[in-house]
Amino acid sequence: MQHPSTLTQRQAAILGGVSILVMVAAVIVAIPSTLSLIVEGDAAKTVQNIVNAGSTFRVGVAAWMVIVLCDLIVSLAFYVVLKEVNAGLSLLTAWFRLFYTALLGMLTLLFLAVLLLVGSSKSLVGFSSLQINSLVLFLLTIFRQGWFFALFFFGWR
Repeated sequence: MQHPSTLTQRQAAILGGVSILVMVAAVIVAIPSTLSLIVEGDAAKTVQNIVNAGSTFRVGVAAWMVIVLCDLIVSLAFYVVLKEVNAGLSLLTAWFRLFYTALLGMLTLLFLAVLLLVGSSKSLVGFSSLQINSLVLFLLTIFRQGWFFALFFFGWR
């Protein structure tokens, strides 16, 4: 990838547009593969859904990671395209988008913790299945609530 200062507006627009298309495809995969498995108030059912989903949940987690990467690229592309119109406002919006992306990236790590909790039995011998199930639901709830909070910086709400 070129250094941001050498990207033309046209190149940045194409890069941003392709990244948005990839991001939309990743969202279509990520949300049903992960968040739709949550059963509010039923930790055991949520974990059972994740176990039954098998690799589908892992694909959903990978899709969230693709979304984070695409968001970084879109932030850069939008800045390059819009800085000619208003450099200060373009920089401010890029920082808000980058802050959103950083939050989403950190929240996506919670999915990795869920995968460890659901897939690992040897390292969790001190925990009951009830405790593990509750922790999984708690981590997924933190992701969902954190994502809604992060969307404020993305420009929604």
